[in-house]
Amino acid sequence: ARYMETQTDEEVQSDMMAKLKAMFPSITPPDRYIITRWGSEDNVRGTYSFKIIGRDFNNDSRLLQKTVENVWFAGEATIGFWYGTVNGAFDSGRVAAAGMLEVLSASSPVMTLGSPAADELQTR
Repeated sequence: ARYMETQTDEEVQSDMMAKLKAMFPSITPPDRYIITRWGSEDNVRGTYSFKIIGRDFNNDSRLLQKTVENVWFAGEATIGFWYGTVNGAFDSGRVAAAGMLEVLSASSPVMTLGSPAADELQTR
């Protein structure tokens, strides 16, 4: 992340597309993108979610968990009770990975949920 913050927006986008193409060869570049550099912001230096008076944080968290087509979201803000913690970020990644695995296993006879390979991925 620190290295990425030293790159231009175009370099970040190019690097991310190379990684995504390795996993999804037919992926197309995005129409637009926004690159943030939270770690470099003097007033932020990274960030995490917090409850705001007058908002339903759990409802916001549930909304952030929703997939958009083939895109899953993870991060401590999406996990509800464990917001603002490393545990929350880690657990939300596991939840998103399980959702991806479920979709991928439905379309691939090679790995199905409950198979040794799937169990290995889920325990990492």
